[in-house]
Amino acid sequence: MKRIVPIVLWVLVALLAACTPSVEASRCLEGPTQRLSAIDSLMWQRPDSALTLLLPWFDDCRDVACNVYTENDNGNSEDVARYVSADAEYDRHYANLLLSELLYKNDSAQTNRQELLQAVAYFDSLSAGTRGASLQVFCRRDAPRVSANRPSIAFLSARSHYMNGVGYYENDSVVPACQEYMKALDIMQDHFEEKELVGHKAQFMALVYTRLTDLFSRLYLHEQTVYFSRQSLSYYKKQNVPIWYLSRMLCEIGAQYDMLEQLDSADIYYQKAVSLLNDTNCLLYKDLAARQSFLSYKKRNTTENSLKQLYKLIGLANSEMEYLSRCLTIGGVFYYEKRYDSAFLYLDKVFHETTNDASKKQATEWLVEICKIEGRGEQAFEYAEYLAPFANQEENQSAIKSQLTELYKNYSQNNLEQIHKQEKKKSQKWAVPIVGGLLTLILILILFLHKNKKRKKRLEVQIKEEQYTHDVQQKALSGRLKKSNETLREALKQIEKHEDRLENNKHSQEACIGREQYAAFIEAPICQEILGRVDQLHSDKRTAIKTDSDISEYKAFALSATQLVVLSKTVDEFFPCLYPSLKKKHPDINQKDWRFCLLYLLQLDKMSISIMLQESYHTCRRYTLKLERVFQCKHGLTAFLLEEAKAL
Repeated sequence: MKRIVPIVLWVLVALLAACTPSVEASRCLEGPTQRLSAIDSLMWQRPDSALTLLLPWFDDCRDVACNVYTENDNGNSEDVARYVSADAEYDRHYANLLLSELLYKNDSAQTNRQELLQAVAYFDSLSAGTRGASLQVFCRRDAPRVSANRPSIAFLSARSHYMNGVGYYENDSVVPACQEYMKALDIMQDHFEEKELVGHKAQFMALVYTRLTDLFSRLYLHEQTVYFSRQSLSYYKKQNVPIWYLSRMLCEIGAQYDMLEQLDSADIYYQKAVSLLNDTNCLLYKDLAARQSFLSYKKRNTTENSLKQLYKLIGLANSEMEYLSRCLTIGGVFYYEKRYDSAFLYLDKVFHETTNDASKKQATEWLVEICKIEGRGEQAFEYAEYLAPFANQEENQSAIKSQLTELYKNYSQNNLEQIHKQEKKKSQKWAVPIVGGLLTLILILILFLHKNKKRKKRLEVQIKEEQYTHDVQQKALSGRLKKSNETLREALKQIEKHEDRLENNKHSQEACIGREQYAAFIEAPICQEILGRVDQLHSDKRTAIKTDSDISEYKAFALSATQLVVLSKTVDEFFPCLYPSLKKKHPDINQKDWRFCLLYLLQLDKMSISIMLQESYHTCRRYTLKLERVFQCKHGLTAFLLEEAKAL
């Protein structure tokens, strides 16, 4: 006992020592000069002045203009080759990162792309294994430690990835740019807690989320755009930013809900955005007013009030682009009101005068529809010719959208993991006092047990007596084992019967699940559309459709090829094994046979199917008999398909 107490005390001392910060963390390593740190601080408020101060670091920089070009002996402009005059590797990479950021903030293209890539790798190597380590520990050996108001290694690593993403985006590499933006966010969230993301870090987070908002918004990925807009908004609120920053992000969220036809949500965010703006003459305020007017028309069909407001806004336009934007909105109202002559005047003006691709594309789509309705074939061809390249562009963007959606999914998963990590680290802070308390309790228990040693001996004697009594009882019980075994056999039989009942219940539940799945299939949009069309077809009870009727008279009720494809995909979605199973058993069935099967699966009659497919009633009957013969249907083709669908 005397040996145990010192051991426990030594364990407590070792535990406390392990939690004490190491002195090694304060060693002085090579780090940035005060000059670079000062330029970094200035960059967040005055990027133009910061660029002017940074350029002397580059020995061969002759032109201090934003695009930084020089002339060779032949008088041709070419990029200046830059290199950092500082000898220290850290200063070289730090200065190149600052140069890349300042060129971007001064609306200039990256001209030190290779040096930036080297800086990314360098800061990543320093960032590995650190967590928010301030650069105050990286001081020069030959100089006193300077101000601690410097970015951390992890912050520089995140900034380098962000600027690498900007470079990719400038070269139209959208997916790599998105990967770098998300990498920057991952680094920040991995190395800093939420309460540490203030000041320049909060400004940086808002900047990254805003870039992601614009990136996903241009590709009409609404869910992701709303998420990144909200994140950007939360970080803007941490800073003393101009109020229109907040209004702009609220407007972006409202626009996404507007495109998703979630009009109530869009209206709420538009109202929040407008309430923040005091200047009613600024472009953002007038854009919001135009959006609200169009939204009011869509929600409440207030045509005249909306047009009155839009006419007022078009009179307040301060530029040609603003004027054409209002023309597009007014043309849209007239288009939805089917006042095509008025719509054509506004939309044609937008088509011929605007330089905004999105506005021109929207106006052209409406103009094509107007020309089709009014029989303007030549003009429709002219507008459709403009839209042709966009079809290929949308096909190319579909792959990019798929990749970006997967990136967002992975980012969301990683974000959840980061939150879990942070929660785990918070819980670990309480580990030391908890473990110390447990060890203290153990020590008290040991002392308590030592004082009760004699009582333990008495307990041992008592246990022996109870053991003897137990042995006697055990011998008495051994004679009852046979009866117990018989009882056990009976219990096993009861269990088997119970399992049989459970198996039967399982089959019943599976049948119930099949009925629920078929009910969900019937509720699918395409199924409801077809069934509604059938109801409309037979709505007039006075004129029954005869089997010898001319099918072409009901051409309006026929299904298009697109609708048949959507129906086929819907059946594959709800009953993925139905068609492969039938094809495997009956290889001779073709696509026309399958179309009949699709409509019989909706429990339609032969007359309705013949009208939907524009086949004569006798042709439909012949195909039905053929399929019943192939499938060997005992109770009709509809019953057979329903049984097959529910069974699978």
